[in-house]
Amino acid sequence: MADIVTLPAAGREEKPGFCPTPTAQDIASALTICCKQRKMGCVVGASGVGKTTAIANFAEQHHYVMQCRMTRAAGRLQPGLVRIATAMGAYATANMGSAEIYDNILRHLSYPRDALLILDEAQHMDDDLLESVRDLYDERPVGIMLVGSAELTDRWEAKSAAKRRKWAQLTSRLTVRLDIPAVPPEDISAMCDHHGIVGKRSLDLLTRSATRGGGLRNVNERIAHARKLAGDGPIQLNHLEDAERILGSRN
Repeated sequence: MADIVTLPAAGREEKPGFCPTPTAQDIASALTICCKQRKMGCVVGASGVGKTTAIANFAEQHHYVMQCRMTRAAGRLQPGLVRIATAMGAYATANMGSAEIYDNILRHLSYPRDALLILDEAQHMDDDLLESVRDLYDERPVGIMLVGSAELTDRWEAKSAAKRRKWAQLTSRLTVRLDIPAVPPEDISAMCDHHGIVGKRSLDLLTRSATRGGGLRNVNERIAHARKLAGDGPIQLNHLEDAERILGSRN
């Protein structure tokens, strides 16, 4: 496994609303390794830890980064390849066969060394689609990062030795791995600093919000609502409490 290290990012500046939490920086480091070293990897995390936000910010800052969001509807081989090809700019239509789409993707993979294909919500990809992505990597080594929930890695981390053997060719190529089981306290602190929110009670309120299932989505909602209540002034505890009363019943 490759170590997750902090490497310098190149390209455009971060968008103003993006908060570079420690987790987001770890994700960016993993993506950078895949870019620079043409590795395959996976980022696995619970819902709401900021995976999609971090990879979207990374894609905006770097050239030759192709981001594709997988879905249940496109989880099988042919529709999944159509979705990947479309995200890359390769030619594909719904009535084309899987082999033809695969070949079009392969021809399109002539990117420079720091190219990266990010497949978000990769837990929706079925076995054949995952193995086809591994085939693409073997034929045209570019950086590929699978991003999703633990449902993705549960397939090859099963207790059954037969299942582990089935996925051995894929897992042997996943040399970059980052696991994010929950939102760490450091991320909440970073968001408070980013938005100028001070005080332990404010931090505790947002931490409780993050643990109720929505993770950083809950935190962002409350901060956004509190920002409206605060107007041009700083966000205070009472603004967050009002936001919690309004939004707390929803999540």
